[in-house]
Amino acid sequence: MSDLHYFAHFIEEELYKERDEVIVLTALLPDPINTYLDEFREGILKKVNGAAIRNMKELAAAFAKQADEYVIDFEGAGRPLVLRRTDLEAAHERIRQRYNVLQEQFLGDEPAKPAR
Repeated sequence: MSDLHYFAHFIEEELYKERDEVIVLTALLPDPINTYLDEFREGILKKVNGAAIRNMKELAAAFAKQADEYVIDFEGAGRPLVLRRTDLEAAHERIRQRYNVLQEQFLGDEPAKPAR
């Protein structure tokens, strides 16, 4: 299903029952970990490690779980995005410093988590 179809039929086909929020990967910060990930830009996130993601809180919880890798499925993508935990940990501080990330996440009704 294309992203355009997804949004055009969100109500009509009751796609809102699948998730509370539509999570779209809108940007990739330039970094070696993101070099080959451009095909996922503007993709609608569907699952992480086999678990359906309904909202940003569930996405944050999925990445908080210890795993050797994170397999991220997008609507209509031919292959999943696979990120190894070791690569993420190595890139985390580098990206935080390069882009002056002061707050790691903000999920609305809970206190913001400062960047590590």
